[in-house]
Amino acid sequence: MLQLAVYDGTINAFDQATVSAHPPTLVGEWMFSNGSANDTGPFSYNSVMNEAIPTADRAGSPNSAFYFDGVAANIVLGNGTDLNYTDLMSFSCWFRADDLGSADRIVSKRSSPVAAGWEINIGSTDKITTNRAGTLNSQADNPGITPGVWHHLAFIWEPSAAVEQIKLYLDGVYLSGAVLYAGASLEPPVSAEPLTLGMPAYAAVLLFNGAIDDVRFYHRILSPAEVTTLAAEPAIP
Repeated sequence: MLQLAVYDGTINAFDQATVSAHPPTLVGEWMFSNGSANDTGPFSYNSVMNEAIPTADRAGSPNSAFYFDGVAANIVLGNGTDLNYTDLMSFSCWFRADDLGSADRIVSKRSSPVAAGWEINIGSTDKITTNRAGTLNSQADNPGITPGVWHHLAFIWEPSAAVEQIKLYLDGVYLSGAVLYAGASLEPPVSAEPLTLGMPAYAAVLLFNGAIDDVRFYHRILSPAEVTTLAAEPAIP
C-alpha cells in the first residue's frame, strides 16, 4: 500500500490519500511476515490464530510462515462479503505437509451438513482434491504430495467454463483430468462459515499437519503465466 501526502504548509486529514498498490481484484493477502497473520490486502480482514505458531518459511527465514500441529491449530482468515464469492475466483498459497492424513484440509470455506462453499484437501492417496458444494473433485493427473517439502498450490473456480470449471495447479503445473462440470448453475452456494486454514471451517476434524505461507484470494481467474510466477516467487521474510 502506498500513501501520498500533499500539503500546502498545513497538514490536515484531507491532505493525505491512500493509493492501492495491490494487484487488481486481490481480496485478501496473508503473507505471515514477522510472525503476523494480519491481512495486508485491501480489506484488512482480522485473522484469528488458534494455536498455530510462527515457523520458518520455504527459504528458512524464521517467523515467516505458520505451523499447524494437526491436532487443534487453525487460522480463521475472515468472513466478509468479499470472501463469500460464487463467481470467478482464485486461491493461492504455499504449503508443506508433514504428516499425510486422510482428507486433511489445507483451506476451507464450506458449511456442513448443508454442503455449501468449497475446500482444498490432501486426499487419502496423498493427492490434492477439492470439495465444491459437497462434491469431491479428484484430479486424474496428480503427482501427489511429498511430505516435508514445500509446494505451491493454486485453485481456480470458473463457473462459466464449458469444461473443467475447477482448475488446480501444483508447483506451477496444471493438474488436468478434473471432474467436468457444465453450466454456471453449479456455482458453489455462499457458505456462512469463515475462510479457514488448517481444518474444515465447520468442525475441528481432519486437521492439517504442516506449514502454510503466502496466502492470497482473488476475485478473478489467474492466468497460467500468473500461476507460474507465483510458484517461482521467492519467500518474503
